[in-house]
Amino acid sequence: MHLLCCLLFFSLSHHNLNKTRTDTSKYPHDYFSKPLELPFILNANFGDLRSNHFHSGIDLYTNHKTGYNVHAVASGYVSRIKVQSGGYGNALYITHPNGYTSVYGHLEKYNRQISAYLLNAQYKYKTFEIDLYPAINELKVYRNELVATTGDSGFSGGPHLHFEFRNTLTEQIINPLLMGYQVSDHTKPVIAGVYIFSIYQAFGITRLKPGLFIHAIKTEMGNYRLNEEIHQAGKFILGVVANDTHDDNTGIHSVFSVSLKDNLKTIFESSLSHFGFDQTRAVNSYFYYPFLEKSKINVQLSYVDPGNTLPIYEASNQGIIDCRPSSPRKINYLIADVNGNSSELNFKVSCTTDEMKLRCVNDNRFNLAVRKEMIDPQGYQVPLIRYNRDTLLVFDRNGLPSKPEKAGVTLYFKAGCLFDNVLFNFSTRQRLKSESTSSYSNGQVNLENTDYLIGKTETPIKDSVLLGIKIPAMGSEKTDKWVLLTAGHDPALTKEKNGYLYTWIHNFGVFHLEQDLIAPVVTLVKSKKSRFLSSKHIAFHVTDKLSGIGAYRATIDDKWVLFEYDAKNHLLYANFDQLTTSSKHRLSLHVLDKTGNTTDLTIDI
Repeated sequence: MHLLCCLLFFSLSHHNLNKTRTDTSKYPHDYFSKPLELPFILNANFGDLRSNHFHSGIDLYTNHKTGYNVHAVASGYVSRIKVQSGGYGNALYITHPNGYTSVYGHLEKYNRQISAYLLNAQYKYKTFEIDLYPAINELKVYRNELVATTGDSGFSGGPHLHFEFRNTLTEQIINPLLMGYQVSDHTKPVIAGVYIFSIYQAFGITRLKPGLFIHAIKTEMGNYRLNEEIHQAGKFILGVVANDTHDDNTGIHSVFSVSLKDNLKTIFESSLSHFGFDQTRAVNSYFYYPFLEKSKINVQLSYVDPGNTLPIYEASNQGIIDCRPSSPRKINYLIADVNGNSSELNFKVSCTTDEMKLRCVNDNRFNLAVRKEMIDPQGYQVPLIRYNRDTLLVFDRNGLPSKPEKAGVTLYFKAGCLFDNVLFNFSTRQRLKSESTSSYSNGQVNLENTDYLIGKTETPIKDSVLLGIKIPAMGSEKTDKWVLLTAGHDPALTKEKNGYLYTWIHNFGVFHLEQDLIAPVVTLVKSKKSRFLSSKHIAFHVTDKLSGIGAYRATIDDKWVLFEYDAKNHLLYANFDQLTTSSKHRLSLHVLDKTGNTTDLTIDI
């Protein structure tokens, strides 16, 4: 009955499109040139949704090929050269005198001057992965100078140029399309519809209860509307499903700005203009995280969590609408892209006097439900974690609250690590025999046989939570081998301190520990024509079962030689241009995973 009285039945609809103008006056418009000679076509836009982060730049289309010339967009100096096996791969940072730094990622190679500087440093420090900060004006570049070629390095999804701007002083990332770059875009954003979320607040807890999805339908005039009025009681917020594309239709992107008015008063505004790297996980507050996490549905909330510090929000009362009886609301959405194309959705909400719906809002059932959740069946209080306060929780091995001296598990929430207050749930359970990889069989408590149920998967973590698990005496001999595992995420390394294994977790869920005792697998890649050996090019396929590849070292005749690592393709490879003699040489390869297991391979080349 409670569910029935709270269900909202909505219908179809649609409404209006306007033209809006994005304020870009504070950014330079004629200062920067294009980084490529190709047409300015985007594979990905600034602020597009990625797993646990916003896309921090734009991806420029390169015809699915590598090797196109990359030019400095303005004069300046190379301030950073970063080479990674993943991430941006080969990346270049150029600082300009007007206060901005341009960034170029997934490069194939650098120009001759930068390549020589890089190679010298790699041999000096004997490492492929490196992060260099040349002195000011040590590597000067000039506007339109060739600095690199496009590639597919790092964790790219195919050949393209990742391009971004940062404020040199604050390192905030800025939407490149605010810098005067033009894409061919006369296409207005598409509004698919809206969700209405009832919002309940009690005892410091806020809950959003999603209602039905109401489709938006485009009218003959190009506007959007909803088919009939919505009837709502109490406080609620809205979530809009909308996307943007360009004339070339190379991809579907996040919209640039959202404005929401309630009876002509602006109650929510956002624009994806800039943000900091330390704020990028707020994508899980910008979109409704439970839908993202479970079904990958992108619903942009017209609501600001109290712990969401993104600078993209303009004016807001958090977006909450208080629907009082006999007070109809006229709702207006204005959705725009960065080029000023906009779509408008208008609809009405009737604030109901229906006694059944009002009773759902006013009968304190939510208050009672929250209060009940705060006491578990055994009488233990479920902790309330406040987003803006440091909190340390201590549990015994059975998942029950404990005194520090009997602690089996600790969880430290630093202030700011959550988007809002949460009722925190924690428990443990024994893993099934088929799930366990434990080498212990004496029946004692061991780490590999235990699942740790930490929080609720639909609750996002803004930063990270420090997890500590006490090591039983029988598991203390190989404390450097433990990794923490959870479905859908990479293994987390642990660090032993004072008899506990510690690691930072970035999501809630079901976790368990395993020891990584298996060394990496290394195999020589051979072609049918032995191309690698005849051309002085050699490659190895390297994989690791649990912790992943951590480090490697290659020598030829006992002298260190540079091997490059392509993490997405699991390849270690090198070009031996320096070998001009026909005599044989001894190649030795030493590969370690992240817990220190090693594999050694020696061959004659």
